[in-house]
Amino acid sequence: MQAAGQGNVKIILSRKGFDSSNGGCASPIFPDGRLVSLPIPAAKAPTNFSDIGFDGPTVGQVVRDLSKGKVLPDWPTHLDPDLSTEVLPRQDGWLPAFGQTGAAQSHLNSQGVEVGDLFLFFGWFKEVEKNARAMWQFVPGAPDRHVIFGWLQVGEILRVGRNAREFSDMYPWLAQHPHLNGERSDNNTIYVATPTLILPGQSQLGQLAGGGAFGRDSYARTLSAPDQASRSLWRLPAFFAPSIDGRSLSYHGDPTRWKAADEGWIQLQSVAKGQEFVLDCRNRLDTMQIHSWLESVFQ
Repeated sequence: MQAAGQGNVKIILSRKGFDSSNGGCASPIFPDGRLVSLPIPAAKAPTNFSDIGFDGPTVGQVVRDLSKGKVLPDWPTHLDPDLSTEVLPRQDGWLPAFGQTGAAQSHLNSQGVEVGDLFLFFGWFKEVEKNARAMWQFVPGAPDRHVIFGWLQVGEILRVGRNAREFSDMYPWLAQHPHLNGERSDNNTIYVATPTLILPGQSQLGQLAGGGAFGRDSYARTLSAPDQASRSLWRLPAFFAPSIDGRSLSYHGDPTRWKAADEGWIQLQSVAKGQEFVLDCRNRLDTMQIHSWLESVFQ
């Protein structure tokens, strides 16, 4: 964990949850501000939507309502990243975990993602309300936004490959994780969270766990620029801009994607596809801005 403490952390903006291709709609922001990222449908996964609970109702009811019956409660779902202890029964020793495979995992490897680096998971969100039939629906006219809904600081990297049974025996509390079930590629990998979050520039932030889900919507966790028609147009702290030595947020090296915004901020037209966007914070000029932004995200 020394690298994170010295400010050498990599920040990975990781796109997860329902989208236009998987699920077909946004994840909900409830009237009280709660965020619930809807995991995508997946055949033969070990968990169904109706198994996943949050403060009373199950995700099954929500996906049925918001998808207008196109996704059903008894469908299996790819619960990954798996960040919250309360959504399913847990074995002793459970920690938040996230799996990746195929081309996306190859990208994480090529970017040198390692212990101490920080995943910030984001997805497509929109405000919801109950209609006259007590079913969830999207609030008419509410904006579509990309919002950060969870985090995972890497504490251990499991190079699973096709050896799911071996790792299930070694890590029984991970046995139901989707990347230990079903067919996977040779680079199938699981990232396990640190027990405690350590951010760059400070030791620990209020003893937060190394992985978890943000319970509420927050302006600081919203990537989409305000008052814009597209959720893919982002407003980011200026330290995200390509550095003078040419290093950039991965997949976003095209300088025409970046435009100056308010002082200390920059606007980015984010790519339409891709899951893992990696920013190497080493040698960034304004380390205090990195620390300040991360603190605001975790407030």
